[in-house]
Amino acid sequence: MEESEGAIGEAGGKGRESAAKFNVVQTKVLADCERAAAGVSAARVKLSTASNLISEQQRQFEIEKRLVVAG
Repeated sequence: MEESEGAIGEAGGKGRESAAKFNVVQTKVLADCERAAAGVSAARVKLSTASNLISEQQRQFEIEKRLVVAG
């Protein structure tokens, strides 16, 4: 009887250890996902800014081109 109780206790300890390791990995993965999402959000803002700057530069170029053609 004592042998089986020892084995059961050991299995329970291993289960708790596995659960703790899982929680550590899960926490890291979730933090990595949050960092990645923040990176994507920042990249979208930069892309929007760059697109706006390109549009403005193209508009200015067209104005300059018309001025040159007009003489």
